Order: sequence, then C-alpha cells, then structure tokens
Amino acid sequence: MEAIVGVAGLAIGIPGLIDVLITACNYLAEKVNDYKDAPASLQEIRAMEVELVSTQLTAQLESAKIVIKYPDVSDGLKAYLGARLSDIKDRLVKTDNLLEKYKRRSIAYAWLGGKKELLKLVRDLRKLGQDVDAALNGIWRHKKMVPSRLFLTSSQFQLIGGDEDETTKNPLPHSEIYLREGFLTNCENAKDIRGRGTFILEPMLYHWGEQESASEEALLLASKLYKAEISHGIPRIIGYRHVPSRQCHELVFSIPSDRGTPRTLHDLLLCSNPAIRVPSLTARLNVCYQLAKAVLFTYDLELVHKNIRPQNLIILCPEDTLDTTDEKTIRSIILGTVFLTNWESSRNAGHATKLLGSKDWQQGIYQHPQRQGQKADAYYVMGHDIYSLGVCMLEVLLWKTFMDQKNGVYHISQLYQERALHLGLVQPDFFGNTQAMTKIPRNVQKILIDIARTELPAAAGDKMTELVVNCLTCLEDGFGGQFIIPEGEEDEEEENHNIRLRYMLDVLSIFPS
Repeated sequence: MEAIVGVAGLAIGIPGLIDVLITACNYLAEKVNDYKDAPASLQEIRAMEVELVSTQLTAQLESAKIVIKYPDVSDGLKAYLGARLSDIKDRLVKTDNLLEKYKRRSIAYAWLGGKKELLKLVRDLRKLGQDVDAALNGIWRHKKMVPSRLFLTSSQFQLIGGDEDETTKNPLPHSEIYLREGFLTNCENAKDIRGRGTFILEPMLYHWGEQESASEEALLLASKLYKAEISHGIPRIIGYRHVPSRQCHELVFSIPSDRGTPRTLHDLLLCSNPAIRVPSLTARLNVCYQLAKAVLFTYDLELVHKNIRPQNLIILCPEDTLDTTDEKTIRSIILGTVFLTNWESSRNAGHATKLLGSKDWQQGIYQHPQRQGQKADAYYVMGHDIYSLGVCMLEVLLWKTFMDQKNGVYHISQLYQERALHLGLVQPDFFGNTQAMTKIPRNVQKILIDIARTELPAAAGDKMTELVVNCLTCLEDGFGGQFIIPEGEEDEEEENHNIRLRYMLDVLSIFPS
C-alpha cells in the first residue's frame, strides 16, 4: 500500500490522485480475502466492512474522475475534493496497516483490540465517500450535468425486435420484471459487454409536468445502484434512459449471459412438476443468505427497497435443469446467483417516504402491518425490509408459497388458511375467501409467525426458526428490539452505523459459514 500511495506525494494533480486511490481501493479489497482464519462473525465484519467500502469508494472516485474534468468546476470545489481525497488516502493506509497487525497477532487480539479501530476507519472512509458524493450530486443537480455513462442515448442502447411499447408485453412468468434483447454501443460504463445481450428494464413512471424532477430522481437512483457489485445481490446497472412515449425513465440492468436462464423465485416455488425434488437445505440456506446480504447492501447504498418479495427475486437457473430429477442439478438451480430487482419504489434510507400503504393482498402479505392499508402507519425504515426478508425466508425454507395459483388466479395458500382457522383469527365460513383471510394486517403477521414457529424447526432447524421469527417481529420485540429506531434520534449517522453492525451480527452471522 505504501508503494501505491507514495505516488500521490508527487505533483500529479487531482485526476492522478484519483487513479492512485482507485488502485489502492482495489488492492485493499483483494487483501482482505487473504484473512481466512478469523471466526465467522469477524470474517463477516471484515469482508462486508472493508471490502464493501473499498468497492463503494471506487465507484465514487470514478464519478469524481469524470466531474473534475468539467471546465466550469470551481477552484473551491477542486480544493474541497482534494482535501477529501487526501483524507481518504490517509485512512486507506491506516486500514492496511491495521490488517497487517491482524495477520501478525492472535485472533483474540484482532477481535478484542482491533475491531473498534477497524470499524472507525471504515466509518471514516464511508463518510468521506459520502462527502464526495454530496459534492458531485450538487454539481449534477444545479448544473444539469449528467454522467455519460449513466444516461443512455438512443445511439448507445437500442431494443431488438420491437418498438418501445413492446417492453410492456413480455414480463417474466409470475412477475413484473421485463427482459428484453438489446444492443449496447459506445457506453463507457459497459465496455466489456458491448453488443447484443439480455437486459432488465425497470420503468419509473412520472406524471405530466414532472419530467425534470423525475429525471433527477432516476439519475440519483442509478448513481446509487451503480456502486453495487454483482456479488451484492443487485444486478449490474448499465444506466437509465428516457422513454417520452410512455412518460417514464427506465433503469437498464444487464444479466450475465453465462450463468443460466433467469427465473423468479415465485415461479420456482409454483413449479408443480412432481419429478422435481424439494431443494436441499444447503441450497435453500444459500438463497436466504444471498437475499440477506442483498438487504444489507441495499442499506449500504442508503436505500430502502420497499417491495421485497419472491416476484422481484431472480435466480439464474442452468438451461433445461427444471425437467430433470438429478439431485445435483436441481441443487445447482437454487445455488445460482440471486438478484433483487424492481427498484422503482426504493427510496433513500433515513429520508421521509410517502405514507402510502399497500391495499393489494399479494403485496401486503410480504409487508409489515405498519405499511399496509390505504395509508401506512409509519415511514419506511430498514426494519420493514427485514420483515419482508423474514417472509421470503419462510417461504424458501419451507419451499412453499403463500400465493398459490389456480386457473390463472392467485389465492392465499391452504397452509395459511388452515393456520388462520386454528388460531381462531377468522371465521370458518371465510375459508376460501382470500380477501377476508388477509384483511387484517396484524392477523397476517400472527399467522406467519405461528407457521414459522411450528413448521420451520423440522424443515430448517432451531437457529433458522429463531432468525425468521426475529425478522417477522423486528419492529416489535424481535432481536431484543434493537432495530427499532428511537423517535428524535439525534445522531442519525451513529444509529445507522449501529443498525448495520447489529444486522451483521444478528442476521448474517447465523448462517453456516
């Protein structure tokens, strides 16, 4: 590291310094993978704290590299960025030195003596990256500067096989996710995938007269998602485009061409082929773990997703494996890459969101009771995404969906209805009436908790049962109430930092390493 950043002492200017820091971030991200003998919980903190912040910083530095070239960037802003970059260099060197101490001393020392110092350094790096982001966002917003790599012009991205309106006609089965064949050219953000490929198109609709604010919102969301790595459970965003004919902006994501056919989790859960075995517990745990990491990385991007459910989860499946009974092949379907999609509803974490709840039972059963009904009872926080995670994990571990389908019509599952009657939460004559069965949000929560407590121990063990129940009660008494954010919290940054640490220790560390 010293050799890398030593170049920064020369008169190389801000662009040169940015290149040096990008190299240093990549070096640090690779280095943490060498630290393999730590306890599982420390490995998780190490990997997700250091590796993630290195990845985020790289994206932020790449953005700064573009903006700093604009001719009308003031000397004051250049000086501000220069100071932040110098601070980043200092923290990267200190982080590298601390990791060297970890390698030379005992694991106990690293855990007891070095953890606090490491987390403070990472927190400093994250804050410095946010400072850089804030400066760049201000330029884009006030000077209307749009990074060329994020806004896709018609010459950079074209659909194949139909006009613009065709995008509304081909969703994946049992989802609102649209896949289209497209052709990508001259895109700085995707030099490695130029040419023909498969893309996810996610519309962000706007009302007449709101184009300017909608464009800014699309840019900011695309900028945040751009920081994610494909290993974070978020598909790689290529950019966004404007489709005036449908009054929307579309987020454009690429799908890896070598990892199989995309299927939604809900589609797989609905598969009625009797020849297909229930995936192994290892496979189901892998899906849950990938999804749990995606929730954390969403929060690290300073977003809340607001619509986590199996219809929005893509699993890449090897070709033709759904028609075989080979156990190894079936497992490979579930162990494929899991992607969290449908980001249209996502918003900045910690910022006020509209108090609009869900009246649709198909969406409502995956949402916390506070977020159901015509008007939600509470603003959206990470705990609401954790609740949705709990419902999804319950379905995955049981390998049963609560949204059955018959003759093209969805209805609440028999397991759910039987449990509702057993608990005395609905009248017997309501059996078969989905709307009546799901009308009271708090009853939905009680039913799901009871199913988890009674069905999961045999299917997934006591630890996973406790984890799912805690997720389903995370805004009540689950996890000891640690995910309830006190009203009027003075130090929002401190609280956010504590929340992600608790999530890593209370959620991610439960999964077998």
